[in-house]
Amino acid sequence: MDAELADRIRQAAIKLYASLERQVRVSRSHIGRAANLSHVVCARSAYPRCNGVRDELAETQWHFCARRYVWTRMQCQDTSSGSKFWLRSGIGYYQFVELHAWFKAKAPAQLPHMREGQIVALLQKHGVNLKWKGRLPTGRRSKPDAPT
Repeated sequence: MDAELADRIRQAAIKLYASLERQVRVSRSHIGRAANLSHVVCARSAYPRCNGVRDELAETQWHFCARRYVWTRMQCQDTSSGSKFWLRSGIGYYQFVELHAWFKAKAPAQLPHMREGQIVALLQKHGVNLKWKGRLPTGRRSKPDAPT
C-alpha cells in the first residue's frame, strides 16, 4: 500500500513540476494535496516510502524562485522593464536580482516557447536541481523600491 501511494505522490509531483501554469512552490504539503493524500503528513511512521518520496521531490525556495523566474521570462519576452518583470514574477527582490544576473550570464536571451516539463529540464541543464541553495545569504529579507 505504501509503495502504491508513494507512486501516486511521485506522479503528482511530476505533474506539478511539468505545469505551464503560473509556477507554485512544490512543498511537502503541496505534493500531498495534489495527490489527494494530505493525511500522509500526519502519519509519517505509517508511510515511510511516501514521506521519503515527498522529501526527495520537495524543492528549495531558490529552486522555486528559479522556476518562477523562467516561467515569467517565458510570459514576458517582450517586456523590457525590469520592474514589471520583477512584479509579475512575484519573487523577492534580492532573489530576483541574483537570478536575473545569473540567468543573464548562463541562459539564452530569448527562451523558446516551452512545453510541459521543459522549465525543470532547462534549469537542470544549467545545474539547478530541486535542492539548489542559490547564491544569496538568507538574512536579506527587506524589499526596497522596484528595480529599474
